[in-house]
Amino acid sequence: MSEGYRSGKLIALEGGRYALISGGQGGEGHVSSGSLSIHYLQRTGDSFTRIGSWPGFLVSGTWGAPPEWKIRTDLTPSPTLVAEAGGTWQGYTCTWAHVIELTPDKPIVRIDQIPTSYSDGGAREEGDTKSMEGVLIPGQKGKSMRVRYTGDVDATVVYAKVGESYDPVNLPRCDRPSEGRDNVDRKSASASG
Repeated sequence: MSEGYRSGKLIALEGGRYALISGGQGGEGHVSSGSLSIHYLQRTGDSFTRIGSWPGFLVSGTWGAPPEWKIRTDLTPSPTLVAEAGGTWQGYTCTWAHVIELTPDKPIVRIDQIPTSYSDGGAREEGDTKSMEGVLIPGQKGKSMRVRYTGDVDATVVYAKVGESYDPVNLPRCDRPSEGRDNVDRKSASASG
């Protein structure tokens, strides 16, 4: 797990509540993950009272580094913690994002892992390489969000809310890029309506 949490940031929620996000450094090996802990605090006068604690809420990444994260307010009704991690294994480099809504009562993982980049440039001969980049973009707040992929994958994947999570409505076809892209675009238009 983590060897210690050395940094943290307060994120304002509603009703005088705050989320304290702390990054934890794991071990130093390639297989070691870092982590993020989340604590909920209630402001009472000049002090805070802890009302919820989720140590090691997210464990991800490599070389012990905690996931890089940012807060977005355009994806879900409550602030959204988007944490990104990744690494390189035998010449293949990839990153993925975790989407966590900081609801007033508790953090909820809305999407566990979204691929956000890929490159096989370190494992293949020049000219035979494949790569892609994905960007998380808003859909209908509280109902859907999208990931726009460019590079060797040209598609928009829609994630729609099903219960507590957001699940992909459509996935790109990688065997025939132009046919897959057209198929994805039609579905995206109807799903994000």
